[in-house]
Amino acid sequence: MARIEKFQPQLKPGKLIPQGERIVFEIENPVDQVVLPLETVDFLLLCNGEHTVGEIIERLYHRKGAIQFKTIYKTLIYLRDRGFLENGEELIVHDKQESINNTRFFSFKPFFEIEVGKRIFSGEPRLLHFYFTSMITILTAILSFQMIESSAVTLKFFNLSNSFVQGLFFLFITSSILLTIKNLFQCLLLLYLTGRAYNFSFVFTGYAFYFRVKSDSLFLVSDRLYLFLYYLATSLCYFPIVACAFFFFPNLPYLNESMSLALLLCLFDLNPFQNSKTSYLLRSLLNDDTVNRVSAYLKDRPLLQLVHPYERRQDLSLYLLYAHFATIWSVAMMYISYSAIGYHYKSFLVTMHTASLEERGSALIAFSILITLFCVMFYNVSKIIWMALILPASYTFLDYLRQRKSHRLQFFNTKEVISALTTLPLFNFFDNELLDMIVNRSELKEYKSHAPIIIQGDTGEHLYVLLSGKLQVRRRLPTGRIQNISQIMPISIFGEIAIIESTPRTADVVATQNSIILEIPARMIQQIAHNSQYVRELSNFQNAITVNQFFTSAPLFRELSEQVIQIFMSRGKIENYVEDQIIFKQGDPGDGFFLLLRGAVTVRVNDYNVARIQQGGFFGEISMIADVPRTATIFALEQTQVLKINRDTFWEILALDISMAMLIESVGEMRIREDIEIIKAGSARVA
Repeated sequence: MARIEKFQPQLKPGKLIPQGERIVFEIENPVDQVVLPLETVDFLLLCNGEHTVGEIIERLYHRKGAIQFKTIYKTLIYLRDRGFLENGEELIVHDKQESINNTRFFSFKPFFEIEVGKRIFSGEPRLLHFYFTSMITILTAILSFQMIESSAVTLKFFNLSNSFVQGLFFLFITSSILLTIKNLFQCLLLLYLTGRAYNFSFVFTGYAFYFRVKSDSLFLVSDRLYLFLYYLATSLCYFPIVACAFFFFPNLPYLNESMSLALLLCLFDLNPFQNSKTSYLLRSLLNDDTVNRVSAYLKDRPLLQLVHPYERRQDLSLYLLYAHFATIWSVAMMYISYSAIGYHYKSFLVTMHTASLEERGSALIAFSILITLFCVMFYNVSKIIWMALILPASYTFLDYLRQRKSHRLQFFNTKEVISALTTLPLFNFFDNELLDMIVNRSELKEYKSHAPIIIQGDTGEHLYVLLSGKLQVRRRLPTGRIQNISQIMPISIFGEIAIIESTPRTADVVATQNSIILEIPARMIQQIAHNSQYVRELSNFQNAITVNQFFTSAPLFRELSEQVIQIFMSRGKIENYVEDQIIFKQGDPGDGFFLLLRGAVTVRVNDYNVARIQQGGFFGEISMIADVPRTATIFALEQTQVLKINRDTFWEILALDISMAMLIESVGEMRIREDIEIIKAGSARVA
């Protein structure tokens, strides 16, 4: 199996037939054909099994000067799925990330979906309309809570008038109506908030057939208040819908049952174990503009990979909020399912013994749903207990194991240790006198096989040098599974992020065989870094640390391969800018791509400030990908430090990591659309 960058695509024997703006690729055994965009023809001609995708991209770049990564990606996946690649089974699209979101949860995936439209435009956003509509919906929902009776938790609608058939019919019809109205309301909010709505379809899920509108246009919104109101209003809108229906039609039957179903649908919308309204709502609270603005293009990652107590200390309170809500939600759902089972148990037994075949089948379906719901919620609560209680206890055991399976070496050859350190780039900045001082103030330890050296969650106070042996880097995921990340071989340095700040460790490092490790106090290196008499090239040393910190902390770049990071670090140029200093101007030729290491910058288009990019973000990608002059002026909001790479290095990196290339390309497209809209709006105001 091969990652997409290393995959060598080989087309089955066939022929290419131009058809206007399309190209038809036809194979003979079996006879089949696919129709692809004409711009893919150069890519198809190179899919002969002799070149990797990365090599093909490099060739196309040197030939054309620009690449459409998403087109290449979609073409490859399409050819593989249609069976037009000889070696399609070798292609790995992406590695699944296990997390709390992989916990089984009660949900219905669509059996089929019928697309009925792509987009609606309504002109300019109407933020005032959005604000009042969402606030009225939320307030009405709160007022309508008094209509919910205590018996709603028994889910009486499963058995209406002693008939499970009527109950399932009520469930299907009412759910279809509520979900359709909810999606129409969601479409209205999107039009008010963004001026557009995308992707309309009719969906059949087994329990409902309804009209669905996706929230794809939300990537245009960066204001957290509006995002919060949107997710909250669309989650609670079921209650005002039912309340209004019975207000205008007071003779409608089944008020309590309808409110009970509205409660259940609302809870499904707030399911914290999937990408639901809860996950998006809490994600919108993240203090990270870059993550918010490109969330539509990130991999399908769970919230806990962005908000994790061991990786982002500043978001610990948000993590705790999420964990508490997940616990409350699971217990509430378990209580509802338990109450419903108790309420319907006797009628279920009577139905199974005395009723008709249709009633017995319906009763069996209804009761199976309730039992499954209860079991899954019990499983979810167990997972949360595992995360909150058992995992922390395991850290204490690992610390005990670390002390038992390691000992300090009192006698060793200092010159041999210094010689080993000089082979590492980080220590090239120190002279021999300083290296001797570092070794004498550090500890040389031997760890037995299976002994932990670094424990995930520990505060980093040392950096380590592996002199002999072998280590395994592994991460304990929120589900409890151990994910092996990489191996460390001698002579290597690890744990160097401790030089920057005392952040919690993000993974375990465990000895797989007896290993000798030099433990260097991070505080000593920090003191040395501020004393220029010891360091030959102090600025280079500090820059190396800064760049290393960026790639271990920036959400968009922390999963890059070591090879890509090394290219950034070896070929990138550190540049510093003071407040209000211009980095480049609109219309300048595009000669570089920038990573924002420190500070923040403002994006200005036609004298309008259109966006702000914070630390951990990037800019300059549009002119690099589209091969056009700069589309905006960028200037520093404060003391700012960036890492700049030139055009050739930029394309080399994109060829090595297609996922990152598609992310950068998508962000560039999003920013271009925003720039065009702002320019049009400015022209309209002038006119």
